[in-house]
Formats: sequence, C-alpha cells, structure tokens
Amino acid sequence: MDASTEAVRELYELFPYPSGSPTVRLGFDARYLLSLVDLERPAGRPLRVLDAGCSRGVGTLAMAVLQPDVQVLGVDLNRVALEEARAEAAQRGLTNIEFAEVDLSNLDGLEVPEGGFDVIVCSGVLHHLVDPTAGLRRLQKVLAPHGVLNLMVYSKTGRRQILEVSRAIDTLVDKSLPIPGQLEQARKMVAEIAADPDAGEIWREARSLDDVEFVDRYLHIQERVYDVPELFQLIEDGGLGFLRWADPTTWRLNPGAVGEVVGGQVMGLGDRELAHLVDNLGQGPATLEIYLCQPENSLRPGPTANQLGDTVFATHPEARFVSKIRNTWCETRTEALGVELRTGKLAVPPPGPLRSLVGILATQNQPFFGRDLLGILQEEGHAPGVCEATFFEALQREWLYCPHPVELG
Repeated sequence: MDASTEAVRELYELFPYPSGSPTVRLGFDARYLLSLVDLERPAGRPLRVLDAGCSRGVGTLAMAVLQPDVQVLGVDLNRVALEEARAEAAQRGLTNIEFAEVDLSNLDGLEVPEGGFDVIVCSGVLHHLVDPTAGLRRLQKVLAPHGVLNLMVYSKTGRRQILEVSRAIDTLVDKSLPIPGQLEQARKMVAEIAADPDAGEIWREARSLDDVEFVDRYLHIQERVYDVPELFQLIEDGGLGFLRWADPTTWRLNPGAVGEVVGGQVMGLGDRELAHLVDNLGQGPATLEIYLCQPENSLRPGPTANQLGDTVFATHPEARFVSKIRNTWCETRTEALGVELRTGKLAVPPPGPLRSLVGILATQNQPFFGRDLLGILQEEGHAPGVCEATFFEALQREWLYCPHPVELG
C-alpha cells in the first residue's frame, strides 16, 4: 500500500464515511442493470455483485436486503467501517452478504468468482485513488463479459462551490496538524465566515455538516473531479464502453436555457455531446453517475410492437407508486395515482389509459407478459391501439423494464 493510500485509509478510519443508516441508491437492483445489456448472463449460478469501495456498507446492506437471492460482496480498505458493516449485517440476519478488506489500488485479496462479477458498483471511490484509470482497468478485468459497472465520480461543475470552500480551508488551515486538529481549526474558520450576513449559502451549509461529511468534503487528501469529456476519457482508458447515464433525466436540457435555434440544434446531439452542453450550462447534476459494460457488449434494444405481447416485463425497481385513497362510509376511493422515478418529481397522469396502467402497476410485484397487461387495459374499455401506445409510453418513462429470460428462473 502506497503512502497516499495509507493516509486515505487513516482519514476514513478516523471518520468512517458516510454517516447514517443503510439507504437505497441508484442502480441497486442487479437484474435491472443486467436488463440494460444485450448479452445475457449464463444460467445455473448465483447472481454476484461487487461493491468496490463499500465503506460502512450503507448502500451495500440495502442492496442485500432488497435482493435476498443475490450474493453481495463489499470490499474496502477501511477496517473500522468494515467491522461496522459486518455488525450491521449480522444484526439484520443477512446471509447473502460478505465484507472483505481489499485495496482497490491493487485488488490483492479479492476473490473473483468464475467468469467475473455480474455487477460491480463503484460509487464515490475511484476519484480517491492515486491512479483512477488503473483502478478502473482492474475493475474491468473482474467484470463478467455480460456484466454492468455502475460508476460514480465527482463532477467538476457540480462541486464548484464545495471546491471553493475547500481551497479556502486549504490555505488557512495548518496542514501539519493531524486530521482532528485540522478539523477543529476549519470548523472555527467556517463558523466565523458563515456568521457574516454576506457569506454565501455554501458557507452556512458547511457550518451545519456533521464531522464525517465535513472531513470528506473539505479536508480530503486525495481527490479528483471530472467534467464530461474527462469522464469519457477515463472510461475509454479503462477499457469499458458507455451504456447510459444512471439517471438520463438529469441530462435533459432546460428549455428556458436556450432559444429556438439552439434548441433545434440540440436535437441532433448524442448522449456525450448533450451532457457536455448541459454541464457547461451549469444544469448538470452534482455527481457523474454512469452505467458501463465490456466493449463486446452493448445497450439492449427494446421490444417492438410485434414482440410486446410475448415479452415478459416487471415494474421498475426505482419507481415508487403513490396513491391518495379516501375511505368513506363503506367505500374506498382512489383519488390520485402517480409515480416517482428515482429522485424525480411525482408524475400524476390524468384520467385515461395511462392512469389505468399506473393503477395496475401499483399492485404488481411479479413479472408478467405484455399481453396480460394489454388485456386488462382492453377490458377497461381502451382501444387496442391506445393500449399499445400507452404501454410504450410507460416503457419510455421507465415505469417498466424487460428482465432477461435467465432472471425469470
């Protein structure tokens, strides 16, 4: 272990990150991630997930809880955080999760299953390595040919204000002090600046953070940030291919930010070019989260109209169905139905076939054939062509997805 990596471990063992309880994050569902790619995983073996840089396991544990038949391995170099994660898993009685001490700068000690990991999650970790490109290459080598890698790194644009505070702290804090001493000095400095009525909101936010988050944001000793071109260069140098953004909606251009002429030109841009434009306009997300695959794999095409009836679908695991129900005398009335996808706003369709479909999906926790759902819509009086168009709209909105046949048992 090199000196820089050792220093990063020491920092995180003093302040295990992140604070808080297990939480569901983007890309937690392995079957959904694998549904995005054309190649199907071989049958007859468990579905295996690697959380590369799991720290306290707040995302790893949630992944294991929500997918009890998936084998999850969380690795990190933070021994304190790993012990916390193991204790939490034992308390919850989880038998499908393990934790191991592994340094991502070399992957020594990592037990790789035959054929590689089906899914790898590397969230908020790679940018803390001395050589992120080499780290990504190592993960590429242990990713299965059909596998998907969920990668998140910090955005240069999204962390602009955080970096401004960090540079100010870097200038004024005595870096020869151990981290707890630096934290004490930085806290006092931030409190004084935040007390000024003319100070920006970012300073008041910094003052309100707990110690763990404060250290991670402002006192980190090894960190890189990326813009969109730099991220795609990292992906290319790491030997992987682009699948899609984890949340494509965060890369949609705000119509109010451009005129009609520019808006027309935007229509012809690809994913990379559009994301670069959105990022340059300051409309991009705070982090860059992306789904990657091996070069021989690719994005799986969706079903055609002729395939719709015989295709198996499932509700999207990152969609939450919300209903407003009123109980009156001897009657229950559903007054509103909506869908929240990831961290987006609640979408409430008006009365009609799309709302009918939401009502069906809200109670559907098993895979189903497209023809079954189309049949229910038709029984409710909607014309066949309307039902088909409604189905495709739900797919486009990502309320549904198509698991690979191997995942259906």
